[in-house]
Amino acid sequence: MPTTKTHTSNISLYTIVKSMANGMDLISETVVGHHKKVAYIASQLGKQLDLSKKEIRKLIITSLIHDLGVFHLNQTFSNLSFDSKNNQHAKVGYLLSRNLFPDKKVPEIIKYHHHEW
Repeated sequence: MPTTKTHTSNISLYTIVKSMANGMDLISETVVGHHKKVAYIASQLGKQLDLSKKEIRKLIITSLIHDLGVFHLNQTFSNLSFDSKNNQHAKVGYLLSRNLFPDKKVPEIIKYHHHEW
């Protein structure tokens, strides 16, 4: 019986999420750089609020994929209006991400990122 070698790699969650953000940039010119800009702004706000490094990291990771739900098969890219009341991308993003992250607050943030606080 042949043995199977298991290869493990230490790829960070940040690296995976950043790769997802880079992939989203390739799908539509409308969003190129958007997620990275939001991540930068969120990290700076987190620092100003004196959040812990762990919380700032969560902000960055979430910001990098916060519009993940826009990228689904029925989406048209001719007129992306993310802030429209009819756009369900936050809910779709939540559904896509809810089982991906050990920290369950990440998908919750995605789900409510257009709600007024």
